Amino acid sequence: MGIRMWVLAVVCGWGIALAAIAQTEEPKSADVRLLVDISGSMKQTDPKNLRVPALELMVNLLPDQSHAGVWSFGQQVNMLVPFAQVDDAWRDRARRNTAKINSVGLYTNIGAALEKATALAPQNGNASLVLLTDGKVDIDKNASLNRRERQRILSELLPDLKSKGFTLHTIALSEDADTQLLQQLSRDTDGVYSVAKSADELMQSYLLMFDQAVPAKRLPLTGNQFKVDDSVDEFTALIFRQPDSEPTQLIAPNGDRYSASAYPKSVSWYGADSYDLMTVSNPMAGQWQVLADETPQNRVTVVSDLELRVNALPNNLVAGDELELQFGLYEQGEVITDPDFLGLLTAHAEISPVAKPGRWQVSLATDRLPADGIFRKNIPKFKQRGDFDISVVVDGKTFEREFKHRVKVGSLFQVQMRKRIDGNKVHYDIVAAGDQDLIQTELSAVVAHIKVSEGDNELEPMQQTEIGRWELTVSPTQPARYVIELQASGEDVDGQAFDEVLPSLYFSYPAEGDPVETEADKELEALEALLAEEQAALAQEKREPEPSLESEPETEPEAPVQKPATATQEAVQPEPPVEQPNDEPVPEETEGLNWLMISAIVGGNLLLFGVIYFAYRQFSTKGVQSELDEFEQALQQGSATQSADTAPATAEMPAMVGDDDPLAALDALTDSAPSEGDMFPVDEAGKTKSGEDLPMDDLGTDDDNK
Repeated sequence: MGIRMWVLAVVCGWGIALAAIAQTEEPKSADVRLLVDISGSMKQTDPKNLRVPALELMVNLLPDQSHAGVWSFGQQVNMLVPFAQVDDAWRDRARRNTAKINSVGLYTNIGAALEKATALAPQNGNASLVLLTDGKVDIDKNASLNRRERQRILSELLPDLKSKGFTLHTIALSEDADTQLLQQLSRDTDGVYSVAKSADELMQSYLLMFDQAVPAKRLPLTGNQFKVDDSVDEFTALIFRQPDSEPTQLIAPNGDRYSASAYPKSVSWYGADSYDLMTVSNPMAGQWQVLADETPQNRVTVVSDLELRVNALPNNLVAGDELELQFGLYEQGEVITDPDFLGLLTAHAEISPVAKPGRWQVSLATDRLPADGIFRKNIPKFKQRGDFDISVVVDGKTFEREFKHRVKVGSLFQVQMRKRIDGNKVHYDIVAAGDQDLIQTELSAVVAHIKVSEGDNELEPMQQTEIGRWELTVSPTQPARYVIELQASGEDVDGQAFDEVLPSLYFSYPAEGDPVETEADKELEALEALLAEEQAALAQEKREPEPSLESEPETEPEAPVQKPATATQEAVQPEPPVEQPNDEPVPEETEGLNWLMISAIVGGNLLLFGVIYFAYRQFSTKGVQSELDEFEQALQQGSATQSADTAPATAEMPAMVGDDDPLAALDALTDSAPSEGDMFPVDEAGKTKSGEDLPMDDLGTDDDNK
């Protein structure tokens, strides 16, 4: 009894002894920027203009001290609500201005909207953008200009926003929206992509984005009931209702009932067409109840000195990945490490697939209490793609806390890119790795679409170097921005075909510190290639000598037995076949001339290569071209007076240093599973069955789990 009373004192904030072993930073204040499409097509996709109440909900939910702004865009971009710190005055202004949203824009200038909304750097190093549109990139009647602008967004804006710490959440409001672009913007910045098939689903999409951007401190809400403890200074209940539902009521532990038409001064009540938002200050401790429809979107958030903190979780996972959870309880910003307190806690995680019923539970209990107060547990592999809601619930006997997060398991491949410098060359090694337990590697393939801002695009198949591993090396040669778009296709282990767009990769060449290949380097490479080619030809000549008269007897048929020949017979004896006119025999003097020509070519090129290499080593890059020209002129003058016999051979050589286009020669040559934390289904009574890995493909309904 003594321990229990002491724990209650801790919860009430009377003080406990705290250790500083594991200090975790205070969660960073939110930075949320809302971008709203007001193009003319919105008259059809959002005829009731439900963007206004959806944005109004976002404005009302934003916590104090966070930063936010609202921009509308069509042909132009307008700042509806200036980016600033959120307080009551900011919310009042935001409600007035968002009510002015319409559908009068001529175009859909997504790029300009992104640029304007991100002109200010993120607060605390990260920020969330929520982009709503029903169309495609549209800045002009000229289709080619629209395609060029879309490419600019992907190759320039997206990498820049990602590097600055922006996360893009996107909402497509119609089938005409550029869903591929919106998905790429979200996936590449670890954001969330959502489709609102109708305007009625718009508010739910916005709420999902808000939950991902602004993780809230929650109380578990079960059967529309929740427990309030003495440490709660304030709670806010968001309750959704249908148009024909009865008015929402809030019932306190003492039986008092509050409604939109009757509530005390300690209650703030905001009623909209589809939801009620109620904030209660200094609430009574005990069990509270809400009389309203039960929906998954209902939630109760709190302001309290006692809070549950969970490590930042990704919004996107690869199928086959594990998810590591780290969580702790904090009192006035300090982690609680007292073993007596931690020993009274029970915690579990629930995983629920969004697309079908059923839930799975993972015990977060550990064999030993963590000395630093931080519990760590791995959630087993997600073996199926889709959206999953993850809930972490901690029960301290006298209090409860909850954390919720949604994760999308949307890829079968891990993608990596590594930069490598070899001499004066820059290489980017790209690897796409698929899980052999999930895909049939022999029936799968990965293709890379290499897009260059200043040049032609290429389509390159990646090579499978080992089972489940595809590789490609990109070696840039021209200054430009590069985008590598990867597409994987094949069959999974269940025989289902997949066709997946993988995360894109970006780089610019040359980057800071990259070696840059000079013209002299290119010419030296061309000469080296030419010399290697001629040496190979010479070696071939030595391996396959030209036929001669001395070799002919070996090819002639065996001569018959010699008999005395008459004069007539000698006169009509046929000449050897090699001397037939059509065989064009090579005279000895011509054969010698060939060797002389080859020697002159090889010797001249060796001399020229040596002189150029010496000059390259002795002079700076800026002056090397002029020096090479002078050496070449001298060599050309000297070669002109050596021997006229070598002129025909040198006249047929490819162009080298000193020709009008030295690179033309180069072009010509160039052309030639965890021990703890296993998942198990939850039965109807909330008890768990025998543990096993999370077989996401076996998720059943609640009836199945009974």
